[in-house]
Amino acid sequence: MRALVYEAPHTMPVRDIPVPTPQPDEVLIKVAYSGICGSELSGYEGKNALRKPPLI
Repeated sequence: MRALVYEAPHTMPVRDIPVPTPQPDEVLIKVAYSGICGSELSGYEGKNALRKPPLI
């Protein structure tokens, strides 16, 4: 599957990662669309102390 990986401010490559196997009490969903909010943008810019790399 593809994932956007936050590695450092202004560095978010798209990576192919293995599809996880859900546990008995978990589900795997297919995401068609997604969005971001202001905290993700400030994290991307390196201005949010809560967003520390690496994040997927």
